[in-house]
Amino acid sequence: MDNGVYYNPTKILFGKDMEKQIGEEVAPFAQRVLLVSGQNRAEQAGLLDRVRQSLTDAGVEFVELPGVRPNPALSTVWAGIRLARQEAVSLILAVGGGSVIDTAKAIAAGTPNSDDIWEYFEGSRTPAAVLPVAVVLTIAGSGSESSNSMVIRHDETDETRTYQDDRLRPVAAVLNPEVTYSLPAFNTACGIADASCHVLEKYFTNTTDADITDRLCEAVLRTLLETAPRAIERPNDYAARSNLMWAAKVAHDGTLHVGRERDTAARTIAHELTSRFGITNGAAMAVLFPAWLAYVADHDPKRFQLFASRMMGADFPPEEAAAHVVDYVRQHFSRLGLPQAMQDLGVDQEHFAEIAAAVAKKNGGQIGTYVPIGEKGILEILNLAAEG
Repeated sequence: MDNGVYYNPTKILFGKDMEKQIGEEVAPFAQRVLLVSGQNRAEQAGLLDRVRQSLTDAGVEFVELPGVRPNPALSTVWAGIRLARQEAVSLILAVGGGSVIDTAKAIAAGTPNSDDIWEYFEGSRTPAAVLPVAVVLTIAGSGSESSNSMVIRHDETDETRTYQDDRLRPVAAVLNPEVTYSLPAFNTACGIADASCHVLEKYFTNTTDADITDRLCEAVLRTLLETAPRAIERPNDYAARSNLMWAAKVAHDGTLHVGRERDTAARTIAHELTSRFGITNGAAMAVLFPAWLAYVADHDPKRFQLFASRMMGADFPPEEAAAHVVDYVRQHFSRLGLPQAMQDLGVDQEHFAEIAAAVAKKNGGQIGTYVPIGEKGILEILNLAAEG
């Protein structure tokens, strides 16, 4: 195992009606909060009313920033920063999925500082201080409810970047599986794909002798594989939704990253697709991750053989294992009803060269750690993804 640091201070309130306790959780941190939410589902389901009541009962005042859209925009973040400063709030409370949470984190990073917040995402500056963040989760998948990362799109340049800062791990997160019952099947499937890829990004690693996290990855991925059909076919299955919500949280809270390298090359390419075409991240990953696996197949055949043995119960020779693993992962996403090829995403091959050049340029000419990949390799992955 590699040297590493594990740090996750997020307090999780898991289970039915736990959103009614959010006021008590944030009161020690702030008497006035900014309540950030998405586009109507939480409102229509009565979740926002329960959160508002909990805040009121705890004596916490609040102002609201509704309407955060998927693939959250920098302009929305700046609107939130201005409102947070104007209203002198001391905590940012997100009620939503990954986009809402990431917006809240960005507002929390920008409000106490006079910097251009985009400099944090470019890596040229870090915030001197951040406001605390709390979460009421509505979509399982991104893992942002207890992670240190956020992803924001610059709406003027259509560039999507990630920023990581342990101070932005939420102080508290409510995970009530019941609030995910009303999710459309496609959104549930995209969340499962996102979480599955969070696991796979850590499993295919150059780190050796990390058997404990190998087996944790396998357990989380197996839970996602087995739970996914039940959650989609029976949306009100509390047991399925509970296991899915917890698996997605563990997939990206740092537990599976301890002592091991991870590779986010496919996700980096996916960010370019979400920026350019407005594609949901989970759908993009369902297409790109199997293509990335096919591209890196020759790097470490024994790693693919291990996956096939433990996850598929199959004993393939090392040189044959990768093809079966790629098909296994692709079929997992297919069973969820997700896109299988770039054409399904509405991205024509004529755009591939431009996409590859843009990804390479924005990332210093190279992405990936398991296998470093330049512009030519990115283009090859896109072509593999075109085939499905």
